[in-house]
Amino acid sequence: MSGAEVDEKHHVSRYCKPRFIDDGLPVAGAFALRNNEEYLSVNWLEFFDTLKLTQAIDCVRQVFRNKDYSVGINGRFVSFKVRKLKEVISNHTDLSPRVVRIPVENDPSHCGVYGYTGHISTDKLIALKIAKLAHTGNVYPGKIS
Repeated sequence: MSGAEVDEKHHVSRYCKPRFIDDGLPVAGAFALRNNEEYLSVNWLEFFDTLKLTQAIDCVRQVFRNKDYSVGINGRFVSFKVRKLKEVISNHTDLSPRVVRIPVENDPSHCGVYGYTGHISTDKLIALKIAKLAHTGNVYPGKIS
């Protein structure tokens, strides 16, 4: 299913580094593309075939450990319904937003969120609107001690 679009009813998660967390919630910088990135990296939660998002987030934590990614105690994973992400992007661009599975080594659930425009002001607005989708019910600790 590599390269396939993720169903709009499914969920993806994004790890937000501690520097992008304010009062327990992610800020826009967590959803901004870095230089030369074509998409926002996320993980497809239904890939893990569990009914509970909390268990899927545990699986993503394990994926991050397997990839030797640093996950801070003050970092957070945030989950979003794919449909909501696509709505945010389509409200601010004429591009067709897509969430596409792009498995990489040690991370078969890896996906890319496409639809950022390459225009700084528009992309900052998209990142801000995505951050506003986060609330305490869809934000999870980065690391569980």
